Amino acid sequence: MSSGYKIKQAADDAAGLGISEKMRGQIRGLHRAGENIQNGLSLLQTVDGGLGTITDPNLLRMRELAIQAANDTLTNDDRFKIQMEIDAIKEGIDNIVDGTEFNTIKVLRPPAELPTATPNGVVDIVLVFDNTGSMSSKQQNFAANIQNLISSIQGKGVSDIRIGILSYYDSNYEKSDFAGDKWTSDINEVIAEINRISATNDGGTENNMTAIEEVVNFYDFREYPNSNTNYKHLIIITDEFGDDDYKTQDVVQLLKDQHIMLHGVMDSAPGLDHVIQETGGQKVQLNGNPNWGADLSKDIGEAIGSSANIPHEEVDMHPLILQVGANVGQHIKLNLYDCRTTTIGIDEVSVMTREDAEQALAIIDKAIQQISSYRSEYGAFYNRLKYAYNNVQNAEENLIHAESLLRDTDMAQEMSKLKKAQLILQSSQAMMAQINQMSQGILTLLK
Repeated sequence: MSSGYKIKQAADDAAGLGISEKMRGQIRGLHRAGENIQNGLSLLQTVDGGLGTITDPNLLRMRELAIQAANDTLTNDDRFKIQMEIDAIKEGIDNIVDGTEFNTIKVLRPPAELPTATPNGVVDIVLVFDNTGSMSSKQQNFAANIQNLISSIQGKGVSDIRIGILSYYDSNYEKSDFAGDKWTSDINEVIAEINRISATNDGGTENNMTAIEEVVNFYDFREYPNSNTNYKHLIIITDEFGDDDYKTQDVVQLLKDQHIMLHGVMDSAPGLDHVIQETGGQKVQLNGNPNWGADLSKDIGEAIGSSANIPHEEVDMHPLILQVGANVGQHIKLNLYDCRTTTIGIDEVSVMTREDAEQALAIIDKAIQQISSYRSEYGAFYNRLKYAYNNVQNAEENLIHAESLLRDTDMAQEMSKLKKAQLILQSSQAMMAQINQMSQGILTLLK
């Protein structure tokens, strides 16, 4: 009774001890399995929350915008603005996918391996200068900050940087020559050439889109077909407020086909803004921003350097195995799904024409249906885990009771035995006392 155990050592009950120890292992295993199931339920709630946010408001808002863009009462500029919001929504969806984690596990996209640098840390950059009369001081400021830009890129592990320069106004395009070469890796040559261009500013108008096409057609970027990194970049420097919007989609497709990222040091220009977003580039505000030189290296420099070290991503989503029992093989497989915009098919959604908008509507509807089917599957799986949890809890409770019968002392039974022994002892003592008293009485009479 003092220990509370019926079996304190193997000799007390050899068979009972073996059975009890086995049951204890099962009890602890069931308790851990219950906690595993609770973790699985929390993971499913995390996944469902992420998927719900993708659908509402993001995909539903995108669908609404596609319907709006399908109306021919809109102008091209109106559709540009709608497209910009759609692009922002796509970026937001990818941010949700990237940020939805459980215990650092990506649950809406494949995991990424360690970054692998561009072959030999290679980056090719063409600087595209608007050479109208208002740009001279800005070009000089750019020259003063380009060393910081290069240092920022090198800080990301890029060691081989080539730079080309094109300046333009009206339909005139000048490609800088560096000792008979289109490219140079000498930063001093780059600074000298930018200062030369700034001293030759002319009047005229900007023609940004055509200038970008000229760069792609003229400059021979290095090619690494098996590389998973972005090492081709354009940086356009212009103070233009408008641009030749009618070429925007053609330029976007041209840059995507060549895997070239466009960055901008500029003010608001719907067409250029759209191209920058579509190619994954960065933008630095020019006018009214006294720190644009510092932003150049911080934003564009880091983006270029980081793009040369893009992580290799696994193509497939591996299922998660949830151990929901105390024994081998008692597990459930949970499928995860890649929900990035590229996978659900909305990454290239465009509403720049009425026909594009109608096609976009069909694509968005398919994406909504796909996400909804994932949520339905996870909802059913959640209920399945809840039932499994209830079953594990019941099994643990009953096994604890069974093990206790084997191992623990039956206090009621032992107390009954103790009381019986105490009563017998007390009766014996009373009888002995009575006998002793009678003996003393007889002795007294004899005296």
